[in-house]
Amino acid sequence: MKKSPDGQGASSATIESGDPAALLAGLERFIGSLDRGAVADALAGQTPRSKDRGGDDDLLDTYLNEAPVGLELVAPHLSVRPRILEVGSGIGILTHFLHWRGFDITGIEPGAAGGFAAMTAMSTALARALAPEARGRVLPIAAADLGPAAHGTFGLIFSVNVLEHVMKLDETFAALASVLAPSGRMIHLCPNYAFPYEPHLAIPLVPGAPRLTRHLLPSTIEESRAIWSTLNFITAARVARLARRHRLRARFLPGVMATHFRRLRKDDILAARHSRLVSRIARAPAAGALLEAVLGAIPPRLATPMVIELTHAGTRPSASDAGQSQPPPSAA
Repeated sequence: MKKSPDGQGASSATIESGDPAALLAGLERFIGSLDRGAVADALAGQTPRSKDRGGDDDLLDTYLNEAPVGLELVAPHLSVRPRILEVGSGIGILTHFLHWRGFDITGIEPGAAGGFAAMTAMSTALARALAPEARGRVLPIAAADLGPAAHGTFGLIFSVNVLEHVMKLDETFAALASVLAPSGRMIHLCPNYAFPYEPHLAIPLVPGAPRLTRHLLPSTIEESRAIWSTLNFITAARVARLARRHRLRARFLPGVMATHFRRLRKDDILAARHSRLVSRIARAPAAGALLEAVLGAIPPRLATPMVIELTHAGTRPSASDAGQSQPPPSAA
């Protein structure tokens, strides 16, 4: 039987949007309230088993484990309660949670393929396991298909580990710029392949020419061909060029790599996704602390992952304006 998270009704679910700690605590309760048995039953036989992750339950844990990362990314910008767009909402947990907490959010997820084929089944199963009032709006479209006439504009647009899988980056940036409110803000977290490391496969890359790695590690890449084929090897330099082309201002936040490494030292689920050598070094007290300091000194445009903030060129994001983004005409 479906029940509301925390046993609350929708009218009592909303909390102060400007309190990141309260939001993170709410997300933890939301995830803890999920009927994992109902999700597992809905997924039975629908998703392929992974020899590395041990099947559906471990894969679901991996996706749920990334939700707080996305929430921490956007929480400081929620105090003005903007209209929000999550690009590549995946299994939908963050879109559903923010909707439950009273935010005006839309997720888009075109339907995963290749190495992420299980995501679509998980998204459907998760939505069915939630109480109706806790289900957010997720559109089955790609970011390149967005347009202000059909979808309105958004004061806050974000994505978490999505841009590296987008093959039509130029069209995507154009579409996202078109639906970004005049004083809105975009925030994207993704790998930066200027740093020669591939986090999905946990392998080093040929510096400056990552695609050539397939000739050096053919068996490793063949085993993960479905994932490898989705990668565009995005870099900070490419993001900067795309931003200029579409009249956006790009800012790359400092300290992201050190923060990610610090998380690697404490997060068992994240550590399991990286190589054993990296995880061991991260968790060695002296070596880990030293490496964290070194990583913190790497310039943001050369570090991975990267957090990119994008605004319209020639404008300064305004809290009041960001909150006044518009729905599409049909929804007004």
